[in-house]
Amino acid sequence: MRKHMKMMAAGCMALTVLAGCGGSGDDSKTIKIGVDYEQTGGVADYGKAHVNGIKLAIKEINKKGGVNGKKLELVVADNKSEITEVGTVTTKLMTEDEVVMVLGPATSGNTSAAINVANKNKIPVISASATANNVTENKDGSVTKYGYKICYSDNYQGEALAKFALSKDAKRAVIVSDSGSDYAKGLAESFKKEFADGSGTIVASKSYQTGDTDFKSILTSLKSESFDVMFVPGYYQEAGPLVKQAREMGIDAMILGPDGFDSENFIKQAGNANLNNVFFSTHFSKVGENQKVKDFVKKYQAAYDKEPGCFEALGYDLAYYAADVIKRAGKDVTPETVNKALGDTKAKFSGVTGSFTMKKDHTPDKVITVVELKNGEQVSAAEVK
Repeated sequence: MRKHMKMMAAGCMALTVLAGCGGSGDDSKTIKIGVDYEQTGGVADYGKAHVNGIKLAIKEINKKGGVNGKKLELVVADNKSEITEVGTVTTKLMTEDEVVMVLGPATSGNTSAAINVANKNKIPVISASATANNVTENKDGSVTKYGYKICYSDNYQGEALAKFALSKDAKRAVIVSDSGSDYAKGLAESFKKEFADGSGTIVASKSYQTGDTDFKSILTSLKSESFDVMFVPGYYQEAGPLVKQAREMGIDAMILGPDGFDSENFIKQAGNANLNNVFFSTHFSKVGENQKVKDFVKKYQAAYDKEPGCFEALGYDLAYYAADVIKRAGKDVTPETVNKALGDTKAKFSGVTGSFTMKKDHTPDKVITVVELKNGEQVSAAEVK
């Protein structure tokens, strides 16, 4: 715990120093990067995890000498999980703090809000976890000039999960989703189409509202249906109690979920004993023999006294990707040279969450990992594309 406190204290001191720093031109000894994440509010778990990973990576990069002879400095801001606050925070980072790029936010809605500000100020934003299909698109469908992400999109994720279900010989599925979530809607639609294309049948679709905790009426209505898999496109806050209640009511079919399941709180809320025959897509898994992953896990544990999860790993990769982009931007590091380097579709990046190249639509060409839980522990991981 002492190491964790030292690291956090160092982060706080860095913020104090940053307040008096100038830009990132040739005469500067540092390059400033904005960090715009949900560190309080409804999805603080995701934001804080990203920031921990980012800070660890930047500490490592600077220890090795930084990039092109300059240290990287983080200007960290809390958007409070609120879209209105995202606009305020992102604007300040770009116009007052003079960053060359902004990392974050975590959710798709907040990232879209940040990209709107990015387009006005011509400073790029890169999200590690904004999976919504249209995050990097303008309203007319064209690709936004200053918005990027290093994670797969929901339509790709939903399709991959349907393919995975079919590979497990699932023929009949039910879907239980959040009626007010664009994230859930996108996942459900792409899952339905791919599952049907693979000769699967959706026998029932049910919905709940964000913040619901009692799913017994929905689950009772499903008990009369015959199905092989229950697909729950949603976040851990509702998915945890839903899975717990499903198992307690005797529903033992395979349960399949998206990356929104990937939180320690999902395990806590569902209970380890209820997490068997449960699978979810993720950007990162500790299962396997990948040495790069093992090294990251070891370093993260040393820094924070706990194991990293998906979003810590995404934050870590995002910071290293940002450093790679800055290196490719050359000696004159400006928002425009950084943006040009971000748009390079030939540059390959390899991190703990996998390897990718950036496509013309500013999304990565990347595989999806689906992990299996047994008694709440990840026991296997399969790549799906």
